[in-house]
Amino acid sequence: MSSHSSRSFDGGAHLLVNSDREESEKNLVSGRSSGSTPKSKKSQPAIDSESCQSLEMESSNKNKPDEDQGSYFNAFFGTIMMLLGVILVCLSTVFCKLAYMNNPNLTGFDYLIVRSTILTLCALIQAFSQQVNLLKIKKEGRFLLFLRCFFGLLFFPMFYSSLKFLPSSKATLISNMYPLFVTLCAYWYLKESINRYDVLGVIGAFFGVVIMNINKTDSTKIETTDFLRILGIILCSITMFLGVGVTLTIRMMNKHLHYLFNPAWFAFTLFAFSLILLGVYPSIYNFEHYTWLDMGYFFISGVVHFIHQNLVSIAYKYQEASKISFLTYSSGIWLLLSDYIIFGYKFSATDYAGILMVIAFLLLPILYKAYGMRR
Repeated sequence: MSSHSSRSFDGGAHLLVNSDREESEKNLVSGRSSGSTPKSKKSQPAIDSESCQSLEMESSNKNKPDEDQGSYFNAFFGTIMMLLGVILVCLSTVFCKLAYMNNPNLTGFDYLIVRSTILTLCALIQAFSQQVNLLKIKKEGRFLLFLRCFFGLLFFPMFYSSLKFLPSSKATLISNMYPLFVTLCAYWYLKESINRYDVLGVIGAFFGVVIMNINKTDSTKIETTDFLRILGIILCSITMFLGVGVTLTIRMMNKHLHYLFNPAWFAFTLFAFSLILLGVYPSIYNFEHYTWLDMGYFFISGVVHFIHQNLVSIAYKYQEASKISFLTYSSGIWLLLSDYIIFGYKFSATDYAGILMVIAFLLLPILYKAYGMRR
């Protein structure tokens, strides 16, 4: 009897415990379904969300220096490529000038046919080595590529036509105003960021070029009327805006196409244009007056110019046009140095003042950018 009662008591206790357990599980399930939490864990979700936010902020702060370093590297790399490109285009001009000095019978059309041929061969070799299909042009970049070739093709005849009505020093000054308009157009149209140091750098470097051209004697004694002089200014101004168009289209085109499309298709355009001239005016190209030395100078000039176009195209891929276009003002310094080393040019006081002014204002936005990155 007692054993039976004890068993019934144990069984009742066991059932009671099971019923309490089932009830607690039901309450826990109902609490989860209704979204309620135990009192001891009521503040836990808020703590988790705050900790997650803090972790995200910490991770973003950790990634921010890497992003700044990456953008600084791209800016520095693009600036160096642009500066090297300017140096090489000046070197290409030096070899062209050596060819003209060696053979006075050479003309600009001779340089056009030889250079366009060399540029085309270099473009084909580079495209084959890098396995770039130059015929596969993305839809987004077709019109930009056409504009780049069109603007570049019109640039040279417009500029050289203006030299018939204006001294070369004045024509060069007008055409050298294009970096200022590139900076403004890149800010308005391409939505690139500029600051007052960028604008001061462009304006100050331009006036440095103006100072370098003070008291420069022009070998061409041009006698024109006021109408022809105005016509020369108009042609030179059109040349300036064509340079702006070339720079902006290269910058936009690099977002859709390989950087090789710029120098390659411009070479193809020049080559086709020279063949058209050769077919229409066969007497323009008189190949009998060429010498091996002339061809050597033209060949080196063409190869160096092709490398220049590659570097410029790469520069505009990594850096904004508003930040590096004004580096073309350093070309006056490199040309003066080449004249001093090769042709025995003697510097004047205005040359020294202009060089110092150009260097100072070219460094102004670069140093400001570097200082801002370190901060």
